[in-house]
Amino acid sequence: MARLNGTAFTCQCGSDDCAAELSAEQIGARCARVVLHVVVREETLDGTADTPAVLDGFGPISAEHVREIAGRSDVVARDLDLGDLLDHQAQPGNAYRPSATLDTVVRALFGMCTWPGCAEPAFVADLDHVCEYNHRDPAAGGPTCLCNLNPKCRFHHGLKTCAEGWVDDQIVDAHGVIWTEVSTPEGFTVRQQALNTWLLPEVGLIPCQHAPIGAGTARVTRPESGHAENGPRRAKSRTEAKHAYRMARRAANRRIREQEAARTLAQEGTPPF
Repeated sequence: MARLNGTAFTCQCGSDDCAAELSAEQIGARCARVVLHVVVREETLDGTADTPAVLDGFGPISAEHVREIAGRSDVVARDLDLGDLLDHQAQPGNAYRPSATLDTVVRALFGMCTWPGCAEPAFVADLDHVCEYNHRDPAAGGPTCLCNLNPKCRFHHGLKTCAEGWVDDQIVDAHGVIWTEVSTPEGFTVRQQALNTWLLPEVGLIPCQHAPIGAGTARVTRPESGHAENGPRRAKSRTEAKHAYRMARRAANRRIREQEAARTLAQEGTPPF
């Protein structure tokens, strides 16, 4: 209660020779620290706009509230330059790890675990390569890119990775809106928009810098030489076979979506109406 009230926290033993040392620094070092992540547009902070902000794990908060938070002495503010994503999205020298900018943008954009019905906050979730990253041949797998990363809580990350029959996908439509889609083993498909698209509408318009997914070159290691050469595709491991199956499922689902969109357009007619 003393900490909550901001009053001195002192020993109440009543002894005149009490040697207890309970300075604010010592108490602070023992207390649990709670870190709250708030994502806000710069024009809201400087007062030129009143666009709401997002408090991780809670949702939208008013411009007045976020400006009050920003004025606290214990706040650490970090500028996020989306232009950095045009130069590189993965860490230099490690194509599997997202850059600090990409990591923050993905968490801010989705806001929570992307598995349908899960509300685990994004900033305590894992970042998952939707189309699995191929460590043996990175160009043949899913890239470390805004179009292929989303947050998943530890449970649903493990479910997607290990359980059979679950396939997820991520789509960026023509308007730059990012969607996630999860297909269940029973054949149900749930599609949802990135939660905080309203706060960061320009993010989905950032162009990808990678080659088409699955464009890698098949390689085989020949026993007599021990050197990797272009040639017939070697037998896949169990993990590689699972990833190839999921890539095929995603491609099939995308073809179905395109066919449905074409039928809808044909039924509604073409402009002018």
